[in-house]
Amino acid sequence: MGHWSAGLAVAAHLLTASAQDVAADLNPRLVSMWNGAKVTSIAVSRSVAYATALSNPFGSSSQFLTLDVSDPTNPSLLGSYSLPENWWGAVVLSGNLAYIVGSTQFWGSAPRLIILDVSDPSSPSWVADYDTTSLGDLLGDTDICLAGSYAYIAGGRGLEVVDIADPTNPTWVGSCEVSGRIVAVAVSGDYAYLADRYPAGYPQDSTSALRIIDIRNPADPKLVGNLFPGPGYAASIAAVNGVVFMDFRVIDVSNPTSPRLLTGAYGGGYQKIISGNRMVTGGLEVFDISNPTAPQALGRYAHDHVAAYPKSVAVADQLAYFATVDLQLLIIDLEPKANLRRIGNLNTDGSSIGIAVSGTLAAVANTDFARRKRVQFIDITDPANPTFIGEFSTRNVPRFVEMQGSRACVVENWGSDPYQTSLTVLDVSNPALPSRLGSFQTSGTVTDFAASGDYDYAFLGHYEEDPQGNKHWVDIVDLRDPTNPQWIGKYDDGSDLWRKFVVQGALMLLSRASRFDVIDVSNPTSPRLVGTAEVDPDFHVTGMALSGTLAYAVTADIDAPDAVPVQELIVFDLSDPTQPRRLGSTRQPGWWFTRGVVVSGSHVYVGGEEGIQVFDVSDPTQPRYAGGNSAVPNGGLAISGNQLFVARQGLQVFDLMPGNPGGAPTLRVVRSGGTLEIGWPATTPGAILESTSAPWANPGWSVEPATPAVVGDQNLVTLDIGSGAKFFRLKQP
Repeated sequence: MGHWSAGLAVAAHLLTASAQDVAADLNPRLVSMWNGAKVTSIAVSRSVAYATALSNPFGSSSQFLTLDVSDPTNPSLLGSYSLPENWWGAVVLSGNLAYIVGSTQFWGSAPRLIILDVSDPSSPSWVADYDTTSLGDLLGDTDICLAGSYAYIAGGRGLEVVDIADPTNPTWVGSCEVSGRIVAVAVSGDYAYLADRYPAGYPQDSTSALRIIDIRNPADPKLVGNLFPGPGYAASIAAVNGVVFMDFRVIDVSNPTSPRLLTGAYGGGYQKIISGNRMVTGGLEVFDISNPTAPQALGRYAHDHVAAYPKSVAVADQLAYFATVDLQLLIIDLEPKANLRRIGNLNTDGSSIGIAVSGTLAAVANTDFARRKRVQFIDITDPANPTFIGEFSTRNVPRFVEMQGSRACVVENWGSDPYQTSLTVLDVSNPALPSRLGSFQTSGTVTDFAASGDYDYAFLGHYEEDPQGNKHWVDIVDLRDPTNPQWIGKYDDGSDLWRKFVVQGALMLLSRASRFDVIDVSNPTSPRLVGTAEVDPDFHVTGMALSGTLAYAVTADIDAPDAVPVQELIVFDLSDPTQPRRLGSTRQPGWWFTRGVVVSGSHVYVGGEEGIQVFDVSDPTQPRYAGGNSAVPNGGLAISGNQLFVARQGLQVFDLMPGNPGGAPTLRVVRSGGTLEIGWPATTPGAILESTSAPWANPGWSVEPATPAVVGDQNLVTLDIGSGAKFFRLKQP
């Protein structure tokens, strides 16, 4: 059995199990990155990756490369073959042959097919060339599919069919011309499906088209169907079982002469690979397509630049290979299961930007595709089945929402040069009919928002462009009379570097690039700087949380060239706010844009484009990565009781118990008068309960002498509370 420790502070919530999974969510993780060349397309067979590459993004030297990926943690170059200068294209494999189609990227040329023998991957050799005749000159957009003894080459003005039965003598068979700019092709059964960017004669509201070509007679392919689905930027296409995935749309092609749009918002405009019942996209996303008409997001690996070109994604076994927009090659393990379990959701149209939870009520700031702007109120009495109750329409896009008891605060931003900010206080005692109590307006773009624990004060972070230097400041608003919010103070030290802040009690933490400042707001009319905490000078603070005397800072190396972003969680002791003390840290590769950091017991939850990642901080001197769930990139996090609530196209709900991040059993605590009852599963052999008043001290922890009693399925220990803060952990020797 592995070693573990699970811990909590006395104020931790009781955690309980609940309903079944909504989805078999994944948590894809980075295996390695290779940047020995600028990869533009990729294919994989067995333990070898085959790629086209440039010497640099705008260089003239182009190559076909073979890479040994038998150890995916350490890919290495095997061999190479020189391609025409400024070559940009796609590669597919068949047996011991690689078929490479492309054209020059900047000056335009007719697409060319190059066939190479890769039976010896360390020494690729020429087999044949073929120059297309019917596609016209291109500017880099070309694609290829193989089916039977034919190659289907798409680009420019349409589709060209080439007989490759004898690969030493590829031969023109037929072609089909369309009016537009073809950028991608997929073949399924008797039809080829073309993604057309800028189709000629398209309806005014459509900038892309699906073209369906009947290829039953390869010598005479015919256009039999078209669909103009609306605005969009055609870049990718995939087909399976009578369904086409084109960009972010799902299209029914069971009747090829009359394709029908089913839905949208799946996978963006990136390349798509079908692998069994899964679809993997160049957006580093994984979808379950067992029901292809309703793809279900399983997980994603967020990166600052994703794959966007034809044939820039390959899947082999559980690994995905991505050639990103900045032309790195990433190898991602798709199989890690999410150990933070999604149990419920309420999907609404549009984008959910912020979230707040109070009791059995959730408030979600939302704007939909029809540009309706509102705060939605949702009953979470049954977290597995959240229910819409009512909404409050705002004049402008709601950016932030906070809620406590029967009051909610909503922050809106609008206008330009200068921007304006509005803070509105709502009465939500009847959430079916929320009503406005009062409001406060000021100038500047709102960048962050927090309310004090007692809801007496609101803190508004602002940004304003200025020819003499950008301005940042925090306005403090008195909410004690919610019908008449009043400005009472301001924190402004003239810096233009800060990004985020959090408020707890008398302290505000304010991020400033590679540090955060500690501000005393006990007198809100006159906030003052009392301390500063430095982080790595190459990193920026992107998110923070406060819990008791501990501060958690999420930082990221967001400016590293040719590298995967790295995220770091750092724990600081703020027992003396004037001298923050670094206790411990841990680093993980990941997306830098943090949208929320929340703490529950011994775990920190970090939300952003990579979904929700979890860190075990039961030992603050040695925090560790403990898994997560990347199926739901989010616009905000909130914790209440046993659940984590996430703003994402409505509301997503996660259970904090069954996922058990980190593999350790969860402690629970119940307070009764002057005693605490601490429990953990009775099925945990050899576990030792330890306690301390200073978890960062060394040695710090001591064994609790009380012998646990077995009650039902729990080990229970009853202790006197005593005075001062106390921390507990369960340790496996």
